[in-house]
Amino acid sequence: MNEILYNKILNFIAYKPRTVSEVMRKFDSVYKSLLKTSTSLGDLEEEKTLLMTELQPLGLLNDLEYAKSFIKEKTGGIKSISKRFIEIFLLKKGVDREVIEEAFVKTLFNND
Repeated sequence: MNEILYNKILNFIAYKPRTVSEVMRKFDSVYKSLLKTSTSLGDLEEEKTLLMTELQPLGLLNDLEYAKSFIKEKTGGIKSISKRFIEIFLLKKGVDREVIEEAFVKTLFNND
């Protein structure tokens, strides 16, 4: 994997928690910009696979944990928001509906 590409993605993830979909969109953007200046990049899909195999075991790409964290944040305070709003927000972030439902169950019923 290209070191510049990997570092840019790590910086993107380090800023705040991200969904897999957000990271893949950023990856596409960075890959395309680097493709203009670098010839040492591999195939796009090959590079994505390498990135996923590097980051998932580290716990840096986990939509379920992202959704659980977001739900806890938005339902725990004085100004909590509705389940529907949370669901819409997470869907826009690219989290699967099944993952969202699982996150609600695990978060609201404390089944971690």
